[in-house]
Amino acid sequence: MASKRLFIFDFLRFSAILLVVLSHILKMETMDAVRGYLGIMGLGIFFFVSGYLLAANENPVSKNNAIDYFKRRSLRIYPLYWMALILTVLLSWMLENNLFGWRTVIAYFCGLQSVFVPRYMVEISSYWFIGTILIYYLMYPLITYGKKTISILLISLPVFVFLMVVRVYAGLFDGRVFEYFFVFVLGVMAARAQFFDSNYFRKWKIPSAVVSIACICIVIIFGPLMPSDLSRIDPLLLFNVGLITVFRMILIVSTIAAVYWMLSLSSLPSSVKRVITAGAFASYAVYLFHDVYYSVIRHFLNFNDAVVGNIAWTLLLPILFIICYYIQAGADRLLINPKPVCPD
Repeated sequence: MASKRLFIFDFLRFSAILLVVLSHILKMETMDAVRGYLGIMGLGIFFFVSGYLLAANENPVSKNNAIDYFKRRSLRIYPLYWMALILTVLLSWMLENNLFGWRTVIAYFCGLQSVFVPRYMVEISSYWFIGTILIYYLMYPLITYGKKTISILLISLPVFVFLMVVRVYAGLFDGRVFEYFFVFVLGVMAARAQFFDSNYFRKWKIPSAVVSIACICIVIIFGPLMPSDLSRIDPLLLFNVGLITVFRMILIVSTIAAVYWMLSLSSLPSSVKRVITAGAFASYAVYLFHDVYYSVIRHFLNFNDAVVGNIAWTLLLPILFIICYYIQAGADRLLINPKPVCPD
């Protein structure tokens, strides 16, 4: 399938990384539900867009090109991830005198954290996302084996059940792998159906915004029902997992549709588009390094007032994006292309 560089994906990735970072750095003890929504929405958009762009830009994976596929995915993920992981481990030791076990470090270095954490080892920063997206990339050739869009869903269902059974009986796989599993699958299906190239979203308009707002309220209210303990088979537990997953999928898709509609109403200035595109390009590096960045800053600046601290951390965001833009550009020049392009 030909590569589709639509501005909406840059807008979505830029918005998603802002939501994720804000959910991590802001201290709002009386607004935990809002923080939770920011993280759910940001990560959900990331997984959906990752699935969509992967399916839109990759040729069907076969025995002949499987090695090339895994090589490209590895080059996109591992080098910067290793750099961020080393910095995180060193800073944790230097600033907090916190030493991680060698088994934990090796698991994270290999990207296996979402297989073994949290039952068998401690969590390092917010790098569960990397382990989870690696699992999704690994299963991508399998779930896209069929030629029809519906076959993606039909293959994904037994894969999901298999992972769930392994989770229940062996204690493997982070629960968040299941929370965003079908969000990623939905992105792959949307690309296979060329959803953004059709007239579907043009018909949604106001209903998309209404559904999105309704889903936000539902997720905020019922989000705490999402269980983190999947160590037993419980019909109610599985019902809660399915219910929250469905609402998250509806929330993410309806929000994307609403954004699509809003962007179609007016054209943003070219300067704003350039900023958003640059922010989207830096989004992966921002996710990797934002904990390191703010850990160093908090070591030297400590605000007792949460409001003042929140304002300061937010004002420091542009510097983080600028640093990460050049980190990503340098990595792309060195490892992938002589001219950097926005990473998938």
